[in-house]
Amino acid sequence: MFPTLDTGRPLLPQDSVVWRLWMPRNIYQDMLDKNKLFIFVFALLLIFSLYVRFSQLGYSTFYGDETKTLYFDKTVPALTFLFDQRKGPVQFLASWIMEKISGGFDEFWIRLPFATAGLLSVLVFYILARKFMNQWAALASSFLYSFSGFSVAFSRTAQYQQFLLLFGLLGILLMFLSLEKNNRFLLIISALAFSISLLSHYDGIFYLLIGALLFFNHSNVNVTTIRKFVLFFIFPALILSGLFYIPYLLNGYFESNSLSYLLRRVFGGAESGIANSFYTVRIYNPLVLPFIVLMLSVFGLNNEKLPYRKIFFVWFIVPFILFEFLTLNPGTHIFHYLVPLILIFGCYGQLILTSGSAAFKIIGKLLIIFIIIAQVSVSIWMFVPHFKSNYPWRESRFMNLRFPKLDKKFQVFTYGFPYDRGFREIRDHLDSVEGIRGIYTNDNDVVAKYYFMKYDYTPPGPNFLPPYYVNVYNNHEQKDTPPDFLASYTLVKEFYVEGELVSELYKLNAPED
Repeated sequence: MFPTLDTGRPLLPQDSVVWRLWMPRNIYQDMLDKNKLFIFVFALLLIFSLYVRFSQLGYSTFYGDETKTLYFDKTVPALTFLFDQRKGPVQFLASWIMEKISGGFDEFWIRLPFATAGLLSVLVFYILARKFMNQWAALASSFLYSFSGFSVAFSRTAQYQQFLLLFGLLGILLMFLSLEKNNRFLLIISALAFSISLLSHYDGIFYLLIGALLFFNHSNVNVTTIRKFVLFFIFPALILSGLFYIPYLLNGYFESNSLSYLLRRVFGGAESGIANSFYTVRIYNPLVLPFIVLMLSVFGLNNEKLPYRKIFFVWFIVPFILFEFLTLNPGTHIFHYLVPLILIFGCYGQLILTSGSAAFKIIGKLLIIFIIIAQVSVSIWMFVPHFKSNYPWRESRFMNLRFPKLDKKFQVFTYGFPYDRGFREIRDHLDSVEGIRGIYTNDNDVVAKYYFMKYDYTPPGPNFLPPYYVNVYNNHEQKDTPPDFLASYTLVKEFYVEGELVSELYKLNAPED
């Protein structure tokens, strides 16, 4: 027998005090009260979100920046490794924990916590969206968030982005709950969530700013509210984030590691290509229609009926101005102004559809459904290795749509796309051969130095050629090896992935007498 209430009804989870304190009413009410169609579509959101993030997660070799999260050089003290970085410790701790659990640096296990954070961020995004709009609008927005190329790519990469998004969005949600319930404990937890977002990356400040604006939007500005804000929000946030950032600043790590990097991102560098945010969006979201719809949602900020209009404006405009006008090379950081646009899309779409004619509502809903289905389909095709899209490394086709390959004249940071050029097999082959000295490749230097770390990495010079050379087809750097260079080498072994030639190992010819 299940325990019952005085009414005779079985005791349900939502009857508990803990449930009522922590679980927003919106999500379980949506599950209990709404029709079966909504439950079915919500389940599809979670199932497909899980599939696109976890399917063949260990297929790709590490990207260059992923290797920097790994604590493989144990001659360096752990604390030194943690502080001697360009950003906060969250991604390094996550990778280190997975190394301890799995006993090594397997690509699947290292990426697992980041994919999990990505999936959880979808759920948090939906719950947060319900604070602004109805359940169907929140669901539509959640699909666009979950299957944005940025969100999927970040989930399939061992980097900070998904922890930043998860805890940044969670901090805003907890701020809402603390204000609704007038609960100081939730306010403290909100501050701690924002701190973890900041400990993931400096971009967490964008989410903390929105949390602060929400607090004062719900409260009269006086001595009492300011004291409450400082004691239960600012103080906890400073304590947790300060545990890392205070010694990080005082010991000179920020100046030696982060400052020059940030200046290069702001002002560019000699090695930088053309920085174009629209091109970056197009690479991660080759169907530009969803992006156009999001940009049109900006007009919703002029609608006085838009909930929290001023807060949405700040959330969008601050990162937009910073990354589009004050930063020469913003890279994938532009996603931080797309997140509020996705929420504005849901709010504004709800306002438009509820005020239009019956025919307009039908057309609008069909258009949204079409955009979502197309975005979900293309994201799965791009990021799940099973579909062999080879995008964006070479020209690809999805149904009757042609997507050009990556143009390296643009400065684009490409993460999360399926990429296996046989480096693990090449490493195993090299380990089985004695006398290997220097090696070089036309692929990414950082990745090559990680997978071939046992050997000297020796770029060619005016009077020097590396003893071994790995020629990679459709490589990350989009660099082809000149035939006259290969004329000095003899082919040793070819490497195939799923029946396709992806790379070749060459050995330098012996000098003629």
